[in-house]
Amino acid sequence: ALLTVLTLTVTLMPQGSFATYRTSVGDAETPERYQDGFIQHNCLDISSWNGNLDNDDWEAMKDAGVDSVIIRAGYSKLNTNRLKKDERVKQNIKRARKHGFDVDVYYFTTGLTKKEMTREAEFFMKIIEPYRDMITLPVALDFETNSGGRLNWYKLRELGKDNCTQLCITFCDIIADNGYEPMLYASRGLFNTYLDADKLEDKYAIWLAQYTRDLSATGYKGEYYIWQYSSNVRIPGIRCRFDGNYLYEKDYSVTNAPKEIKSSKGATVTYELSDGVKSVLPVKSNKKTAKAN
Repeated sequence: ALLTVLTLTVTLMPQGSFATYRTSVGDAETPERYQDGFIQHNCLDISSWNGNLDNDDWEAMKDAGVDSVIIRAGYSKLNTNRLKKDERVKQNIKRARKHGFDVDVYYFTTGLTKKEMTREAEFFMKIIEPYRDMITLPVALDFETNSGGRLNWYKLRELGKDNCTQLCITFCDIIADNGYEPMLYASRGLFNTYLDADKLEDKYAIWLAQYTRDLSATGYKGEYYIWQYSSNVRIPGIRCRFDGNYLYEKDYSVTNAPKEIKSSKGATVTYELSDGVKSVLPVKSNKKTAKAN
């Protein structure tokens, strides 16, 4: 019999490579723009996918250095746009506040029209209304592609940048009309290609998703309030994995507190910092979310 020998070459990927990087809270370095004048907070986003997080799990998160969480309140189904409430939203919000976490909430959308986005936003507002006093951070729309669903890359190209931007505005303005500070989640690729990032950044806080090999940079030119740097964060003592984020709070111990110069509809207030830079801050938040200079 003829014996064929197959030689397999295995390349070991170095520490910090795409395959292994950022598996612990705080693995990523602080981007240069946020090293001065900002306080960096460790933040996890949480949904029913993370299972039943009990009191010990929440304490484990605290012990790992996490002080903020972004909790999914609802979503629309990938292929049908059927609206669903996250089955653990009540439990997660109440346990997060019980254990002293700052709380943000988000909604995952598959809306393709202004009518659908309006319907989803109003549904979202109904879900979170009972927890209004527990929400201490901006309220987010999760706008992302899903290859197997209706909001896929082909549909994004069909809609185009202007329409995709307007869909996000429709949703986020309803958040503002209900007295919350809106925030928009999207990937760097979406912000750079299918969204008018400058326009959206002027109106809302930005939650940027970008998993990059460079541990100290996102490669995104705009400003952002939260950076999601990994989907593979592990907390000692908890079996599931989490999305890891950095939240950047303006440090007014090194910059004078902002002066209000203009109020607008909803929760949005425009402030002027001591250096003349204008920023948007959430009225209801106990954190200052001024953008970087």
